[in-house]
Amino acid sequence: MSYQNKSSSRIYPVITYLVLFGVFILVVSPLQWAIASSFSQNDLIFRNVFPFSWKAFVPSQFTMEAYQALFTQRDFGLVLRNTFILSIGTVLLSGLINLLAGFAFATFDFNGKNLLFGLVLFTFMVPIEVTIIPQYLQMKNLGWINTWQGLFIPGLANSMVIFLFRQILFRDSKRSAGCSQSRWRFLAENSLFDCRSYFQTSPNRCRHGSFHIHMELIFLATGSCSKP
Repeated sequence: MSYQNKSSSRIYPVITYLVLFGVFILVVSPLQWAIASSFSQNDLIFRNVFPFSWKAFVPSQFTMEAYQALFTQRDFGLVLRNTFILSIGTVLLSGLINLLAGFAFATFDFNGKNLLFGLVLFTFMVPIEVTIIPQYLQMKNLGWINTWQGLFIPGLANSMVIFLFRQILFRDSKRSAGCSQSRWRFLAENSLFDCRSYFQTSPNRCRHGSFHIHMELIFLATGSCSKP
């Protein structure tokens, strides 16, 4: 009986690894074929696919024509430049706006505060599939199609990020009472440190991955990396 248990305990890991290896081959093979095809001439891409041969995963005649045409004929360099400008600009502006909104909800008392914060939470619960077409029509009516403001402005305010800023700053604003440090310095060194640690340990807790970049940039801007 013990011999059967030992043999089965050895067989199961082998079967598991074989299945995982097979899945790995199925997942990686199309990617490898696509990479090899990008370095092959167009008339040679399907030569070793029908019938299939292992040579399909290796460029038949190595060439860089596809990548050269990408930058010379398709102007892919302009695409990369615009993407870089949009990414950095959105991160900086959106991080600042959401931080200020979260700070206002966390520290100030004003009429309609709870109502406005409830509306912020409500917008987070609305899926993007519901708003994407009305948003496009609004940009069209404003004449912002193919413009920088049409790319920047719709993505600046993020209800999820405002909510997270508000929760962290609201907690730390109470902790700052009676602290010898200035209120702004305390919030910068504690709240932003907690945001950075929170998203480094659990980056999947926020569905907007750019928020992690917001935290990194703001944390670096404070020049502090320790809690009192």
